Amino acid sequence: MIEQYRKIMHLAWIVAVSLFVWLPLAGNSVACEEPAMTMQAAIGWTVDSLDGNDASFNHIRQQIDAYISKGNKASSLVQKYKKTSQQHPNNAEAMFRWAYTTYLASDHWQTNVQKTHVLCGIYAAMGQPENPHSFEYARLRFILAKLDSRYSGRKEINELGGPLLSKALKSDFDLRYFGINALAEIINAKQPDIWQKCLHLTLELRKDFPKKVESIRMLGGLYSSRFVLTKESAYADQSLKYYREYLSIAPKNYSMRNHVLDMIRIVGDIRSNYKKRGILK
Repeated sequence: MIEQYRKIMHLAWIVAVSLFVWLPLAGNSVACEEPAMTMQAAIGWTVDSLDGNDASFNHIRQQIDAYISKGNKASSLVQKYKKTSQQHPNNAEAMFRWAYTTYLASDHWQTNVQKTHVLCGIYAAMGQPENPHSFEYARLRFILAKLDSRYSGRKEINELGGPLLSKALKSDFDLRYFGINALAEIINAKQPDIWQKCLHLTLELRKDFPKKVESIRMLGGLYSSRFVLTKESAYADQSLKYYREYLSIAPKNYSMRNHVLDMIRIVGDIRSNYKKRGILK
């Protein structure tokens, strides 16, 4: 009986963190060649202001986006920009070009497990120039941090999500997604009003980007986490609904399909256990 209880508590913990454990850890999957830096240096920039000039970074991003819109691949620019950034490691514009093209080339939304290794070292490299205090620079740095297991769960990184999210354009799926993720990760699960805010933001994201399946999986995670806390079966129903919707439309090469299948089984196991113990509501 005790062993069964321990097992179900372990499953409940998996559900509780399932919203956030979604990418493997560009930093841990392979050995990275990156600039040496202390943890304080790696996260200290998050408290800096965002009132710097964005003009040069906006221009760089627009140039690269225009190049890709013509059918070119971001990967064709990576080595060129990497070489330039290595020759000028203190130049923020050069570093931004390399980081942005590498991020786009990682193709993490589609094949997130297979290709995130190309992001190795990018986050640390962005810390070499003097912080330009630019929103655009911080936006990219924040997203890269959320894709690296060494930093994605850090309180300092997640607390930056709110200020960045408040500045996010409606058309910026990536920042809105990771900003919601960061907000959800730092909230106390016993605060239903903040959970409700995360739910509202995710539903809005889904409405604005109906073809993006990531927000559907996030909804499944939000509801499963709420179910574990409240033991209310209705939350489990909603969680399973969104997880199954995700499976029905996510492309076959999306590695998170296996994770979602596991979550469906785990939520079902927890509900069965709650019911046997007479605590299911």
